[in-house]
Amino acid sequence: MVAGIIFMGLFFGMISGAIAYERGRSAIFWFLFGFLFHILGLIVIFLPRVARPGVNRDCPNCKEIVKEQAKVCRFCGASLTGVLAEEKTADAPGAGV
Repeated sequence: MVAGIIFMGLFFGMISGAIAYERGRSAIFWFLFGFLFHILGLIVIFLPRVARPGVNRDCPNCKEIVKEQAKVCRFCGASLTGVLAEEKTADAPGAGV
């Protein structure tokens, strides 16, 4: 019984870790998550990433989520340096006046 639970944990942990690695996430964290929570690890890893203001933003070219401070999109290679300056000016108080 215990060996079966450990085997399932290793199985789901390895699958979750491999998927996380391919998606650019922490493989070790997702291995542990899959090991401890089995099938729930696979379900959660397939949920889409959400951009967090101040930490992440969308690439204007390919719409993938990249880090706020990124200068080049890691997915499409588009330059993000001018885009960051434009976004900050548009968010400034009184910019639309």
